[in-house]
Amino acid sequence: MDVFKKLGVPVEEIEWGIKVILQTAIIFVGIFGNIYNIYSVFSKSKLPKSTNVFITSLSVALIFQTCNAIIDYVDHLYNKGPEEEYFWGLRECDTWHTLNVYLPMLLALLCFCSLLDRLIVLTQPELHSRVMNICTVTIMLGVSYILPALVTVPPIYFKWYTTEEHIRWRNDKECKFKTNMTYALVSPVITFWAPLALIAIVITRMFKTMERQERAVLLSTLSVSSGEKLPCVDNKKTCRVPWKVGEMRRHHRLAITLWSVYWNVALFWIPQHAWQFIYKVTDADWPRATNFMAWVGYLPSLILPALYRYYNIYNL
Repeated sequence: MDVFKKLGVPVEEIEWGIKVILQTAIIFVGIFGNIYNIYSVFSKSKLPKSTNVFITSLSVALIFQTCNAIIDYVDHLYNKGPEEEYFWGLRECDTWHTLNVYLPMLLALLCFCSLLDRLIVLTQPELHSRVMNICTVTIMLGVSYILPALVTVPPIYFKWYTTEEHIRWRNDKECKFKTNMTYALVSPVITFWAPLALIAIVITRMFKTMERQERAVLLSTLSVSSGEKLPCVDNKKTCRVPWKVGEMRRHHRLAITLWSVYWNVALFWIPQHAWQFIYKVTDADWPRATNFMAWVGYLPSLILPALYRYYNIYNL
């Protein structure tokens, strides 16, 4: 920084330039990475149709999330000097905050639907094609998109989320999300922690099912070598696997890969929602930290396509 000072370049200009470069990279990679992911699903994916639909829907939602980041990005480009004034109006401010609450819940529900689809494949493979038909998938997607809107839009647009003092203070020059204690406690539980708990339950069921099937393969191998049928340890019935061993391992690998991808993405949302609670409890006014945590929440838009490509999920 001393070098820049000698050259007469203000530190604020350097910080502003670094933020612009990083935010531009996040937006560019987030949009085009997910567009490439959608193209890959339609062109070379070997996954079941229902899985393709959920992966595509998740990519579309991540594109929406990245587009929501553009609202804050344009405001940052406009506020280059020390006298910062909000570029947009109060309506755009409410829209940005609403989408910051709506989109994480939407993404969590889409992850839950994708994992639930995998759980049905593992537990009821013969019924999967009949259960996960077009009607079922459409209903699941509709609930995933509509339910977050019903939960997140009314509290913000009807001003249930904030205090009377903040309503009187609101003006066009700043965009602050000052919540009351009830909203700060209830909203994260409904919009994020509850869907995350559902994901954890499904993942637990998936791993228990895969463990039982792997045990069945082992006991089946021992039965062939010993010439007698061996019972399963848990239910005292003869072990049976609904697929050949190679196909079973393929289903297990896909389930584990999806779990790994979604859980790594969720790690970026956990600190963001934890910060919202800390921000309210401490009653601190840290706009830079709040803005930083908001952009941490946008990182899954570029992390998820990279993980899909890294695990080569299209060919599993």
